[in-house]
Amino acid sequence: MENYKERIIELALSTNSATDYGDKAKLRRHNAAMKKLYAISLELKEDKQKAAQVYTELLTHPEEKVRYTAAAELIQLDICTKEAYSVMRKIWCEGEDLLISLHAKMYCEGWFQS
Repeated sequence: MENYKERIIELALSTNSATDYGDKAKLRRHNAAMKKLYAISLELKEDKQKAAQVYTELLTHPEEKVRYTAAAELIQLDICTKEAYSVMRKIWCEGEDLLISLHAKMYCEGWFQS
């Protein structure tokens, strides 16, 4: 369980911020991290109880990217959605990274559907 959380934290922190998309090396690192996060998501999708435990524990992580990643996965898996949407709304309203805030807004407005 800890291994999943550690990997998700490491990979979420490797994703780009709004100002990083002009740097090709950062973009490659971002894309690689997203592919690995997707693979973890597929693994956890098979055991929703484990997924709920892993991702809900990450909803309180101090880093916005980690909270966003966890909330997005919970919404996509349709588990603990009340808590996940609450985190998304907070990121939308108070987020430090404009791109993550925009994505959080899009989740809250229903742009991303399972």
